[in-house]
Amino acid sequence: MMNQSKCNQSPIRIVPTIFSRLPLSLDLRWQPADGVPVWGAHGLEVRFKPNPLNGIALDDVDFILEHFHFHRPSEHYRADVQFDAELHIVHKTGDGRKAAVIAVFLTVSDQADDAVDLSFFEALAERTGDNASVPLNPRGWLPPRTASAIRYEGSLTTGDHEEIVSWVVLGELRITSAQYRLIFGETKPHARELQDLNRRYVVEFPWAPNAP
Repeated sequence: MMNQSKCNQSPIRIVPTIFSRLPLSLDLRWQPADGVPVWGAHGLEVRFKPNPLNGIALDDVDFILEHFHFHRPSEHYRADVQFDAELHIVHKTGDGRKAAVIAVFLTVSDQADDAVDLSFFEALAERTGDNASVPLNPRGWLPPRTASAIRYEGSLTTGDHEEIVSWVVLGELRITSAQYRLIFGETKPHARELQDLNRRYVVEFPWAPNAP
């Protein structure tokens, strides 16, 4: 059932209200997988077949990787900074009632970060046929300089804006203009406006990705 409160909406301006000394309880259980690219009104979405072994655990709750999608410009701001684009890595619980979304800021640069999943972009550029899948390694989208993570409770930023999302906002990943064009093509900018914080906690945790 859709949450009707509309008090905990996303995106927000990221300004931490609490700084935790304890690391974020986030365990990455991602595996490389084939996904089906679909282009919508705001750019690329990559959908995966549900696999209970491919996902994350956040505060000891298991979430299954569902899809990647992108927005341009970024939906969240870091203080007063809005980025060129933003990646949302969307996970759901097995019953679909709760979501965990990892957000990564994307900046267009002359040179991409070494961590970028190049095989994904190569397959995307050579793809033929609407149902052709592409390989995707979620770890190839982690910012290489990650030392902390932002956590807050909010909503989906599309559709009915259901307030079912635990957001984890990471840092910045650089991609090239050619990679940016593969993601967005000729689609128009699509980012929801900033929402009021409404006394929610925005917590910054120490965190670094666990080993594969």
